[in-house]
Amino acid sequence: MMDEVKEMLKYAFKTENALTMPISAPGSAGMEASFVNLVEPGDKVIVCINGVFGLRMKENVTRLGGEVVVVEDDWGTAVSPEKVEQALVDNPDAKIVAFVHAETSTGALSDAKTLCQIANQHGCINIVDAVTSLAGSELRVDDWGIDAIEASEAFAHPGYPLDAQALLLCELDGAIDSVNEDLNKVLSLLSNATTTRVSENEDERLLFWKGRKSAFPSVGRLSPDYYCMDGTIPKRHLATVLEKISELSVHYKLRVANVFHAGDGNLHPLILYNASRPGELEKTEAFGMDILKLCVEMGGSITGEHGVGIEKLDAMCHQYSSAELDVFHQIKNAFDPISLLNPGKAVPTLHRCAELGNMHVHHGELPHPELERF
Repeated sequence: MMDEVKEMLKYAFKTENALTMPISAPGSAGMEASFVNLVEPGDKVIVCINGVFGLRMKENVTRLGGEVVVVEDDWGTAVSPEKVEQALVDNPDAKIVAFVHAETSTGALSDAKTLCQIANQHGCINIVDAVTSLAGSELRVDDWGIDAIEASEAFAHPGYPLDAQALLLCELDGAIDSVNEDLNKVLSLLSNATTTRVSENEDERLLFWKGRKSAFPSVGRLSPDYYCMDGTIPKRHLATVLEKISELSVHYKLRVANVFHAGDGNLHPLILYNASRPGELEKTEAFGMDILKLCVEMGGSITGEHGVGIEKLDAMCHQYSSAELDVFHQIKNAFDPISLLNPGKAVPTLHRCAELGNMHVHHGELPHPELERF
């Protein structure tokens, strides 16, 4: 019963967060549970007050020993995004932004999407009271933010723009004059980008890269499980492939966070799923196989750096012809005639490819019948 309730709550909140749970108590207890678990003594919290329940948020922070910075609007009016932005500029050490989506005492509905984006841009956690807005007003916990960027930002706080659909990191090195010349070329090429930032010092450069390097662990904030793919494509097809992966995401009803090396075309799509749901792992694997097939169709490869092993044996049948696989087996047989070295790994048997429909077998006869079949 609890699992069913959780699934229904996740649907209502439009989230896949595995920690979605009901609390058997009034709405104020849910608010208190959020503050108790997130606010520590001395933490600076921006609290938006435009009614009674904003005042209750302030009381929670005060009781927990936090430092309250009040953003106040007239009762019956929405929380001002401009005031919240200014409060965060004035208090760069703030940890949390708290507001009521639809103030219960007056019914005033605030722009939760914009307020959350502003808070995230400043590296803050959001606490949102949605007691009276849930199921009555639009509320999309997952959709109001771009997954890979939002996760890395919340995990490493590099200051990434949360309204971006894609983010490119470009690093230059060499002599100062050469770097300055190259920098002007890069800025010219990126002139149509919605936002362009240049690191001003070494600490900021490292912070930019920290967000990228934290992409994999930060995805754990978005999903209980993720499936990391590894494929390579010609760089000129990058935009097309990303669009097609988005289409596959819709087809399989699974979210995907695309992380990649734009400089060499090596893709690492992270497919988000929940292994506790029956059949979802198998659906995720099928999604991953379609991504690898797509890489091959675009003139690329099923791996860029992770290798094949066992997981990608079937994908090898899509990339290589039976004649090519036959050569692989001949080379393997020359060095390992009794199959002691990684049997069943890296190179699929021709019989396996035949079962997948990727090679023609005449009258059931396979080349090199002396080779062990897996």
